[in-house]
Amino acid sequence: MGRLNAGLLGTYRYGATLVEVFDGIVRTTLPDGTPVHAVPNHTPEDVARAQALGYEGDVWAMTRDHDHFHAMLANTLGLRESPALRAAVTGQQTELAGAEEEVVLALQKFVNLCRREGKL
Repeated sequence: MGRLNAGLLGTYRYGATLVEVFDGIVRTTLPDGTPVHAVPNHTPEDVARAQALGYEGDVWAMTRDHDHFHAMLANTLGLRESPALRAAVTGQQTELAGAEEEVVLALQKFVNLCRREGKL
């Protein structure tokens, strides 16, 4: 991925999962070494989701937080890895992965409300 040469902006480790934020792309490496890449999509649906989650339509900010929160949530709960990130790799969606996605989206909204109220 050529974009990874654009510069590392942040590195986060949650258990055995590594999240690296580069300029315009997030690479999450699962415990077995499998990478998951996330890039912002600027479709009307994505912009609306970013707006609804409190990012004021900033799809890149939403993307930076999203997989990061998946990894953080899984680690906090004591899981080896995020079921939703694994499902993204395998293409096999499960009820568990879907429930995790709902939690992460709710967490993003909660965090942005906390930011807006000066609590974070």
